[in-house]
Amino acid sequence: MGFFYALNTGKGFIKHEDTNTQAIKGHVAGIWETENIEWANKVGAISKTLEEAQAIINEHFSDKFYPENHPNESLRGKNISYNIL
Repeated sequence: MGFFYALNTGKGFIKHEDTNTQAIKGHVAGIWETENIEWANKVGAISKTLEEAQAIINEHFSDKFYPENHPNESLRGKNISYNIL
């Protein structure tokens, strides 16, 4: 799979025909995972390595923390993280 950075522009960003042959998986922070190069070019997505994509996601969550009343006590106050793989 390839990784891309593109901001979702709303309705029509991903059309049904875009996913007919290749899946498009959205992550947080504008990161998309797909082999659909035609779609990526159409929306102006910028190709990223796995490491670059993960760095963008890490930056997105760098100032986000679990609330102090989170049901899982072990996570309370800890930095939120998201791993692509």
